Amino acid sequence: MNVLAILVLALCASCASGARVAEGASEARGETGPVESGIGAGAAEKRENIERLIAHNSERIRKRLHQDGGKYTVLGEIDGLTLEYDVQNAVQTEGGALSVPYAAWSEADGALRGSLLWTPPESDSGVVLSFDDDYFDVWERYFPLLESYQARATFFMQGGVNDFCTRAQAAGHEIAYHTKNHLDLRRVSEEVFVEETLEQRAQYTKAGIELGAFAFPFGFNEEWMHKKLFPSYARLRGFGVSLHLYHKNNNADALFVRSKSIDNIVYKDDDAFYRDIAFILRAVKFLSDDAIVFLTTHTISSTADWGIKPERLEFILKSAAELKLHFWRFKDLSGGAD
Repeated sequence: MNVLAILVLALCASCASGARVAEGASEARGETGPVESGIGAGAAEKRENIERLIAHNSERIRKRLHQDGGKYTVLGEIDGLTLEYDVQNAVQTEGGALSVPYAAWSEADGALRGSLLWTPPESDSGVVLSFDDDYFDVWERYFPLLESYQARATFFMQGGVNDFCTRAQAAGHEIAYHTKNHLDLRRVSEEVFVEETLEQRAQYTKAGIELGAFAFPFGFNEEWMHKKLFPSYARLRGFGVSLHLYHKNNNADALFVRSKSIDNIVYKDDDAFYRDIAFILRAVKFLSDDAIVFLTTHTISSTADWGIKPERLEFILKSAAELKLHFWRFKDLSGGAD
């Protein structure tokens, strides 16, 4: 082969190689197919698979409640991708399903946005609604409202047994205990602590009422109190303004729980209340098939600081029913303290 032929062959090889490089670059830029920008060029198959899993609300997506300061969001993770579900702004469709917007991102793949159609399924997820103190007459007036939504509540009694206890149990509600005199238990002697928390149990037992749960006054509690009370109570309840979610079917998860206040003093503004409750209830239903939230108030009143407006209470009941959330009592939760 002469020198000219060798040069021609080399030139042809160089052209072919250059064409292959150009073709690869074109594919990487998305110029040779319908690969959308966002989650990563050249990853159409991965994108389609992830979109399919999101659309079916796959169990492979590990969901969790995320808190950043005072803001809560529902996040999910799959294949190195983090999703944020905007359950707050989900819109109900004509067919009854909710259209839930989502956004996904990762350092490697970029961003993906869309929405999924989600129909709340039948499951064990729900609300544990409780009322504290001694507003017996007020509570009983709202038994018909609770019954209209098939909602059962737990009433944490301050003081001894009375006729309300019998009527509440007959209506399907639970009676639990909230001390004798509503004292700050951090500031009393051991003798007074026992008197406040345990002394009246025998009176309730004699009346046919088994006290399975105890709520700390003001939510104030310390570890030594738990050890003192768990032999007598299956579950202990704190109280505050932050949001905590639990699992109904996980015994260890909900032995001591922090219940969220839904009192008027916490929510001065109606819009803030409805917005928060809508998010909380949707998040509970969306996160898992046995997620539960504990919500607590005191009286039922439009003016009392430590109480809930009647229309707000009904909003909770109605919204929960629409999402197929159960109203559980403390004694409905699996297991208890040994």
